Amino acid sequence: EWGYETHISYFAQDHHETLNRGISLLEWLRQERESDTTHENIRKALGQVLFTQDDIHKPIATLSGGESARLLFANIMLEHANILILDEPTNGLDPAGIQEVRDLLEKLAADGVTVFVSSHLLAELEAICDYFVMIKNGKLIYSGPKEGLISDSGSGSFIIEPEYLVDLSALIETISNAGYEYEANENAIEVFASSTLRPHINRLAFQDGITLKNLSVKSSSLEETFFEMISK
Repeated sequence: EWGYETHISYFAQDHHETLNRGISLLEWLRQERESDTTHENIRKALGQVLFTQDDIHKPIATLSGGESARLLFANIMLEHANILILDEPTNGLDPAGIQEVRDLLEKLAADGVTVFVSSHLLAELEAICDYFVMIKNGKLIYSGPKEGLISDSGSGSFIIEPEYLVDLSALIETISNAGYEYEANENAIEVFASSTLRPHINRLAFQDGITLKNLSVKSSSLEETFFEMISK
């Protein structure tokens, strides 16, 4: 039964406000966890989020955004949570801080923690999540793996490239004569049709003496998929 032996921790969007900036990392964690853990475990948790022996004595006021997030993750690890809920965990972080948070989330997931992330940064969600839930006006519109989300939505197009660039003009004519909508650049053609029609395109090209080196589905980004789904 869901909920049995679960321990939930929450990482708030305004998490930095919970830090006492006038003391060191070690002192803050001691205050937070002194009643339920040992000093040895506190030092171990700080090491697990990549703070060195010298780092743990730094004043919190000197920490970067990414370091502050790592400190809060050390506190969460000491709570021994197996479910973690994050609200905009990379909000306000620079690229280095964002990567630090990504690495920590991967580590937590590898250790068996289930991580829920709520965020408006869709590119970031695409980078770190493998299962998605989308809600529109209180109604569930998707729940499943990332691969299913993008393939279910689909961009409705695929890319074809001739083996020999000299055949590009002839391939464009083949596509046009077959009645497909398309866009071409100097190397390839994007055909706006279901990916299930790729074998048909391949046969048409072959019949016209054109060999193809690429006939692949165009991948949509999560952001493209999201806006396509909510517009329906």
